[in-house]
Amino acid sequence: MRFSSIIASLSLALLTLAGEVPPNDYERFTYLVIRVDPTSSLDPAIVAHGLGFLYVGPVGELGTLGYHQVAQTKEAIRRIATLHRRDGSQTDAQVVESHLSGHPAVQWVEAQVPQKIYLKQATPDVETVGIQKLRKQYDIKDPEFGYQWHILNETPGQIGHDHNISAAWAQGVFGKGSVVAVVDDGLFYKNNDLTDNYIAEGSFDFVRNTADPAPFSESGGHGTACAGEIAGVKNSVCGVGVAYQAKITGIRLLGDAKSNSVITPANQAAGINYKFQLNQIYSNSWGPNDDGKSMDGPSELMNAALLNGVTNGRGGLGSIYTFASGNGGRNGDNCAFDGYSNSIFTIAVGALDRRDAQPTYDENCTGKMITMYSGGDDSAEGLGIATTDWTSTGSGDQCQRKFDGTSAATPLASGIFALVNSIRPDLTYRDYQHLSINSAIVVNATHPSWFKTAVGRMYSPAFGYGKLDAGRTLDMARTWKSVGGAGNVTVIDSGFKAPANTAIPQGGDVRLSVKVTQDIKNQASFLKLEHVTVTVTIDHQRRGDVFINLISPSGVVSPILVGRSQDDDKTGFQAWQLLSVAHWDEEVVGEWTVVVSDKSHPEATGTFKGASIKFYGSAKPGAVPVAPVAVATTTKSGAVGGFVAAGVALLAGFMIVL
Repeated sequence: MRFSSIIASLSLALLTLAGEVPPNDYERFTYLVIRVDPTSSLDPAIVAHGLGFLYVGPVGELGTLGYHQVAQTKEAIRRIATLHRRDGSQTDAQVVESHLSGHPAVQWVEAQVPQKIYLKQATPDVETVGIQKLRKQYDIKDPEFGYQWHILNETPGQIGHDHNISAAWAQGVFGKGSVVAVVDDGLFYKNNDLTDNYIAEGSFDFVRNTADPAPFSESGGHGTACAGEIAGVKNSVCGVGVAYQAKITGIRLLGDAKSNSVITPANQAAGINYKFQLNQIYSNSWGPNDDGKSMDGPSELMNAALLNGVTNGRGGLGSIYTFASGNGGRNGDNCAFDGYSNSIFTIAVGALDRRDAQPTYDENCTGKMITMYSGGDDSAEGLGIATTDWTSTGSGDQCQRKFDGTSAATPLASGIFALVNSIRPDLTYRDYQHLSINSAIVVNATHPSWFKTAVGRMYSPAFGYGKLDAGRTLDMARTWKSVGGAGNVTVIDSGFKAPANTAIPQGGDVRLSVKVTQDIKNQASFLKLEHVTVTVTIDHQRRGDVFINLISPSGVVSPILVGRSQDDDKTGFQAWQLLSVAHWDEEVVGEWTVVVSDKSHPEATGTFKGASIKFYGSAKPGAVPVAPVAVATTTKSGAVGGFVAAGVALLAGFMIVL
């Protein structure tokens, strides 16, 4: 059928609705996102109406890149699908999606499926001399301050197990001028521990489509607790935030346990970019399910929004995204299965208890950059993080002393970044990644997960590069020479795709090696290595049996994927991106090897179909994009693939793979 005929049929089939379309009415409407060529003069609303659809609006800041939401009633969608269905296995939305993609002005279509995203949630001490001195020095009257051991811990056997926040305060730095968006399940800004630092302008509830981000059920106090850690007001309520002169906003992307609310990728993407010239740091204590068998990450829209944030947020310096690395340790989970921890745009944060031990809920992965304090396995009253609270059944200004999980760890990193932003508002999002790695302090040094990197730093999949010390991080930030933003990144991309399937032997491994030459490095204007990503395609009858290591030219081994005992999924890994930050500043030249192994369940077999490796690094000053260079890559069987050097990134698509 010709497209013009399709349009005519659509127009006859659709109901005509007057007025505005409610953005989140999932019971009555089906929503789709279309991408209209942003360089064309076509009005997206006219395109939508020409297709017989109602125009909802742009997808947040991504509207400038051509992403727009359209909608139609479910009844009308059903009529269209009945008219054009050719494959009985397709859903109504998929039928309509395929037809819309045929329009010459539409570059991309995605039906919006509401999703549920998950929170990363996992005896009073006599006030010490140090706490009493801080109270007097900064006139702190907040009654819970003595329980905030993450600010200053003088408990016998735990002295120094804190983030040395007082060293930042001693420099007169309290977060003034910084704005942190708490992306969560809502923010009860009417708690007087938060009210004076709350900014309504940067806040929005994308679940209920309202400017008020306040929670509305008893399980919605998670974001309120996160906010108190960051910027709890210095007054006479609860405790204080580590950056108590910073401002906070609330961006609600999560529902709550009672209402089981869900949200579309379009709304998630809009939220992560919301008011990104006002909001500077986005604190995210949520992510995929931590059940030890789920594997999920950012959608295409969410990846586009993260890229847009680090490219255009904060006037081009880049939005700063902190993400909780996950609480599935007791389920045998690993944050390599979490696409937010595997993102080069984020800072993945793990948890550490007040004894400097890794809580059993914490997850390991080589995408983890730092670890921060939180409640441990015994988060009884007084042993967790003391902060604000909210429950629908409570009254007055509610507080708590048992907040835990990587949910509680992540806001502390966001708060320290707010302190840094106060003195260095010119730093880019990449500078925060570099500062995190260079200023982190090794904790629990005898833990067996620590290994020495090629440049002499210690790294651990359990603790990242260690914990942040506010005084140390600020001292380093004052004289830090910026590495530049997204436009100063260069990429070497192996571009490898295995030409034939390779069986993974039980108890053995399959190896794929690529070699980066000095000539490739020069042509890519590559200065220093930062992130290394490995994107794998593996068919396997039991996904949890697969282990993957990345071996660098210097012999450093990154365990980029550790198997999971509960994961019996049969879909394997289809172009799944893994990340290692353990090779930061390592020499990129030499042979890099991906090792895929299968260590259990002989009856479940697998095939390593291919992988690509991308090396992200700082570009040399004045570098310009380069042409591709072909070199050889080999698998164990000797098959040859291509290798390309990519020039300076870029930012129509962050990198140019030539």
